[in-house]
Amino acid sequence: MIDMRSLARDLADLVLARSCAGCEAPGTVLCPACWSHLTRSVIERSLPDGTLATASTDYLGIGTNVVIAHKEHGWHALTPMLGVLLARAVTTLTADPVSLVPIPPHAQALARRGTDPLADIVTATTRALHSVGQHAQCRPVLMRRQDAGALKLLGREERRLAVQSSFALSPRTPGLTGRVIIVDDVITTGITVVEARRTLEQAGIAVHGVAAVASTPLRGGLR
Repeated sequence: MIDMRSLARDLADLVLARSCAGCEAPGTVLCPACWSHLTRSVIERSLPDGTLATASTDYLGIGTNVVIAHKEHGWHALTPMLGVLLARAVTTLTADPVSLVPIPPHAQALARRGTDPLADIVTATTRALHSVGQHAQCRPVLMRRQDAGALKLLGREERRLAVQSSFALSPRTPGLTGRVIIVDDVITTGITVVEARRTLEQAGIAVHGVAAVASTPLRGGLR
């Protein structure tokens, strides 16, 4: 049976890929110049609780354009490339086998998009890591116990209060092997991933670090 949703996405990609998501240059979904920009160096930063966080690029300019094109505008042709970017951040943290724990989506965003862009990226990331000989598995063990919705319009203290005790472990938590890495598409203040780490470690799960596709410039912390 034909998967009509998948077919619609493929057709949309053919239309959207007429210009670069990063710079709008015609001819490809992501031009070589923008790819070079996104992969020039991995960012390493410390979260407010001391956890090491890595990201493949800054969430500025080209980085912002590409993430938003994928997440908000459905450019699914970007998924494998974003998977490689996240894989670069993971390999900077460790070359050991990893369990990747994604930040769960907000319910409203999931309903609006009809898909979980981060889950798609993490699937691509595990493939990219396997291709270079690093064992990886996606383990979506976190769920939202309470959901305050998107935090991007909130200040730092408002974000902290909004995410406080917002995560819980899934009742069907699969086993986690290797290094446990929390993953997200973008890191901003650091508050969300710090709360995710607290939830995991309260359950006795040690977190090795945090990896993301992109990170905002440091202004007193990360997301």
